[in-house]
Amino acid sequence: MRTAILALTFASCGGEIGGSRMHDASLDESRPDVLDASPYDAVCAPSGAPFAPWSMPSPSGAHQRRCEVTQLDLYHQCVIDQSVTACAQLMCDSCPALHSCIRCIATTDWESTWGPEVYEDGTGPNPYLRLNLEGCINLATGQSGPQSCGQRLFDFNQCQARACQAYQGTPTCWKECAPCWKECTAIARTGVCKTYGDTYALACSNLMSPDLVNCFQQQGETDLKPLRVRMNTYFCGP
Repeated sequence: MRTAILALTFASCGGEIGGSRMHDASLDESRPDVLDASPYDAVCAPSGAPFAPWSMPSPSGAHQRRCEVTQLDLYHQCVIDQSVTACAQLMCDSCPALHSCIRCIATTDWESTWGPEVYEDGTGPNPYLRLNLEGCINLATGQSGPQSCGQRLFDFNQCQARACQAYQGTPTCWKECAPCWKECTAIARTGVCKTYGDTYALACSNLMSPDLVNCFQQQGETDLKPLRVRMNTYFCGP
């Protein structure tokens, strides 16, 4: 399992980290920021397919103490900084504590609880990584269930993902698909998914918890790397 998770980790990174779906379909690290003009002539319209909200898996927990600081540093050097040396060390066959740390951080979307990193389509040919922002919010605020802010945001994000599924892309068309994905989700946020966004904003605009710093990008951060480090540490560190 540890080898499979590492394989997913490396496959989804693709050397590109920094794409953000912070306000649409959550956080997706596998799709870089749009650098090129959209190649589509027509409007990338959302699908009219009906969306039925579903319950997100519970977050695995905060401060689980399954990762030491040195293990977290090694993991981030591998998956964020793309250090070949660090990645080789993560493949250690006789390091059960390191394996436990990796399994705490990297989970797949078919598991009953989600860690800070979720590999969607984890059993498919093109898995991609999203950060579990919604689960982090619930951990930080002590909420759970269908009325929680994490679930409300999850509904908003999944509505957009469903409406714009045709433009999500694959590892071979990140730049080609990303512009249309961005355009489609922008339309969906003010259209077919607006009700979910309004519900989240109304109920959760005044969230207060010092732990929420682990769940959102902070002023001055230009990519998702610092957030990813904070969230992984919050879930799995001391």
